[in-house]
Amino acid sequence: MEEKISSELILNQWLKYHNTTIKEVEVKYPKELKKGTWFNYYPVTKEQYDEWNEWLIGYIKSITKLSIPRIKKELPWVRLDFAPNIIGENGKV
Repeated sequence: MEEKISSELILNQWLKYHNTTIKEVEVKYPKELKKGTWFNYYPVTKEQYDEWNEWLIGYIKSITKLSIPRIKKELPWVRLDFAPNIIGENGKV
């Protein structure tokens, strides 16, 4: 049986920096989840984002067996739906 990429796992990987899960977000912010604005409540630092991004590349590679260059080429499409906001130097998203 072929394993599929899990959107829940991808989201939970960066929500871990906030000690929460997407299931908890669904309960806490149902309206924001439908509008797609819930991401604003869970930004990460640049370092956390870089760590999440490296994990994401490895995760996609383990499931798809695609090459790293190919994954990096397609990654912007994945980030559109799943990447966290990054906290800027001013402390804001």
